[in-house]
Amino acid sequence: MSDTNIKEIVVAAIDFGTTFSGYAYSWREEYLQDPLKIYANRWEGETLLQAPTVVLFNSDETESYFGFEAENKYAELIEEDEHKKLALFPKVQNGSS
Repeated sequence: MSDTNIKEIVVAAIDFGTTFSGYAYSWREEYLQDPLKIYANRWEGETLLQAPTVVLFNSDETESYFGFEAENKYAELIEEDEHKKLALFPKVQNGSS
């Protein structure tokens, strides 16, 4: 396979954890020069690099939310008593009793 048409290559890692999930990436050329030059997401308004492993869908599957946004949206809808037609898939609690 010829890579003559490839302009940029990204190396990416995705971590789907039981409690938190996140991702990181590096441009191939930057990685070859400095393997420690890695980019990771900063969730808006949060200091963590990972977000809670939580997904929220509305009943007709036209909207979806992930992580902090899913938790915040669900809490908002509970206050408005509009959460009953949503599907929330929460993070797994390890070692819960």
